[in-house]
Amino acid sequence: DLEENKVEQEKYINSTLLLEPKNEEAMYLLIDIELKRSNFIKVEELKKNFKNICLIMCEKLVLINSRLKELE
Repeated sequence: DLEENKVEQEKYINSTLLLEPKNEEAMYLLIDIELKRSNFIKVEELKKNFKNICLIMCEKLVLINSRLKELE
């Protein structure tokens, strides 16, 4: 079931971030999930954290910001 897979994926991402809070890829994937839900408050919170931890994937901030603007 697709919905069940999404729930499992989100659990995995959250577990990853608990164990490794500076995991850029997991943080970006969680931001993507919250963007799809239009959860702007959570995206802003995660975006701040992502900005603080990004070393390799910092260019994704531009994409996150543009997706946020599209949803507003």
